[in-house]
Parts: sequence; structure tokens; C-alpha cells
Amino acid sequence: MNIAVSPSAEEPSARTQVQWSLRWESELQLADHAELADFFRKSYGPTGAFNAQPFEGIRSWAGARPEMRVIG
Repeated sequence: MNIAVSPSAEEPSARTQVQWSLRWESELQLADHAELADFFRKSYGPTGAFNAQPFEGIRSWAGARPEMRVIG
């Protein structure tokens, strides 16, 4: 998915720099969908099991239309 996280060279801290990527979900590989699905389950799960349900397995989308993904 080409996610690059690197610590700031200017000051030692717990903060990291995030590299953003804008991609159509059809451009993502199966492993990318699995990683995003895991992220969404962990993000939406605490708000209720129903909210995390669309992301079971490796499904990283909730609707039927293609979506742009902004990935950090």
C-alpha cells in the first residue's frame, strides 16, 4: 500500500510524519483491502458491532459504489 511512516528528523518525539495516498479502491491489492478492513473493524467496532459488520473478512467498503480512498 506504500504507507511510509518515519520519525521527524528535526526533533525526537512520539509523532510521526504521515505520507498520504489518494487511490480508487479498484486500484488496491487484496492485501490492501485486508489491511483497511482490519483498520475499519477496529475503528468502528467500539461504536457497536453493527457498525463494524460491513468490514468482516477482507471487505474494506461499506457501500456498492466505487470510492476514492485517502490513506495515511
